Amino acid sequence: MNNTIAIIVAMYSEARPIISRLNMEAVNDLFDHRLPLKSYKCPGQNVYLVLNGKCPKHRVDRIGTQAAAISAWEAIRTLSPRLLISAGTAGGFKANGDAISDVYVSKKYIRYHSRIIPFEPFISYQTGEFKCIDMAAVAKTLDLKEGIISTGDSVVLEKSEWSGLMVQGISALDMEAAAIAEIAEFSGVDMLAIKVISDFMDVDECIVEQFSKNREAAVSSLAAKIEQLISFLV
Repeated sequence: MNNTIAIIVAMYSEARPIISRLNMEAVNDLFDHRLPLKSYKCPGQNVYLVLNGKCPKHRVDRIGTQAAAISAWEAIRTLSPRLLISAGTAGGFKANGDAISDVYVSKKYIRYHSRIIPFEPFISYQTGEFKCIDMAAVAKTLDLKEGIISTGDSVVLEKSEWSGLMVQGISALDMEAAAIAEIAEFSGVDMLAIKVISDFMDVDECIVEQFSKNREAAVSSLAAKIEQLISFLV
């Protein structure tokens, strides 16, 4: 294990402002050539950004848990980082007092909400509840919100699904963090998630329309907080 930090991001639109703020440069031939992963590095620092890359068949960003797990595995295998960071956009709950561009850092554990296997002995396996490092002091210093982050492979949820998660105390819903946390826990690597609210689950407006309208402001806010976080950690 070394002092390397690896930030894993699903979409290029999420990664672009981070790359810019951290003055990152592209690094070639880092990962298995059969994978579409992309990588960037801060000059003079062992801070990398790992991007899931584009699906060669459908030519879209590889979002979701499968792509995230592969990125986490390759980052650990290749970089031997001391810390993995899952960064990106997330859905929030307006009823919790969230605002668009609020940035959350993971608290207690990161879990799944779409891995449904409702019989023993898989009940606890469904959600996983993978550990993440304690960020309370950092959150206070950097003015970040703390919350439990839950991961699923669907952008749209039925009201009964998201309202149930809200009752359980979930703060933000994403599509990658739990998969990265699971691989990190297997490998004994510290992990945290930092997510920016780009849309609300509990409003009538279409999730896709919200995301399209709010994305640029949200990812800009996320990049600013990640720049502060990396400075703090390094």
